[in-house]
Amino acid sequence: MHRLIVNLTAGDGMEGADLSSALINSSAKDNTATMFASVEVNLLTGAVNPEAYLTGIRYDFKPFYITYSLVKSSVFAFIITSVSAFYGYYAKGNSLEVGKASTRAVVASSIVIMIFNLILTQILLT
Repeated sequence: MHRLIVNLTAGDGMEGADLSSALINSSAKDNTATMFASVEVNLLTGAVNPEAYLTGIRYDFKPFYITYSLVKSSVFAFIITSVSAFYGYYAKGNSLEVGKASTRAVVASSIVIMIFNLILTQILLT
């Protein structure tokens, strides 16, 4: 679940501090789905004029965040597919054993992803 933060800011080319000039930003800065959802909310509701919205999007934009997100998602995709393939290849027995193997694969993938998230964050953001 994503938390949306509504920043009521005035100045820097934005007029007024009421809800019509609010900027809807995600607390998860590298989440593309949240960004697209905020664009949809802006377009459908008209709560923010487009100029103020684009100013807010560009305010804290760092191009490296795109590279960082793509690297992490590629590594995580590789981890999920390779760990799942490993556990699936060595699954023996009936459908119950396949279910147990898939559960072990999900748990192992989650743990490996948390470890690699720490490693990648330390390498790429320091």
